[in-house]
Amino acid sequence: MALRKRLRPSTKLKVRFALQLRHYRMPPSTTNKSSGPHGKKWLFVGLALSIALLLPFPTTVVPEWKIRVVDWEGKPLTDEFVRQSWTHYSLESCCGDIDDRWTDENGYVVFPERLIWASLLRRALFPIWARVMTIAHGSEGIAADVVVWGKDTYSESVEYKPNQPLPDKIVLSH
Repeated sequence: MALRKRLRPSTKLKVRFALQLRHYRMPPSTTNKSSGPHGKKWLFVGLALSIALLLPFPTTVVPEWKIRVVDWEGKPLTDEFVRQSWTHYSLESCCGDIDDRWTDENGYVVFPERLIWASLLRRALFPIWARVMTIAHGSEGIAADVVVWGKDTYSESVEYKPNQPLPDKIVLSH
């Protein structure tokens, strides 16, 4: 009997605590942001922002470039080896690209438009990295050129400068 009387006050305490707990409201969860209509909105905004920052889109590095190779007298040179090289130092982390072609029967060679695909995040971070790397040995911006090697091991080149007209002729001089 004595043991039974001892348990009763603790049982009363448990019942009283349960009744009080029933009237207590838990604060809204701070860890689960996706619950409720506002949480889903923020989840959508976060997803859209992530896609916008990470989805790459194209930028023209060099437009289509048609160039004519002539000799010192202005006569077109056919079947000459021509190389275009290009890079966008502010958006690329490495080397660059090259394309080799030969002139046609009228001395012309056409290089297609050169694009680079980069996300907004890359466009924000890589120029900073390029600026830091100029201290060591890096460069910034766009660099492109066309080089012609003559059959007698001489060469000439022209450079592309953004926002300026493309050179349309290379004169190989002996």
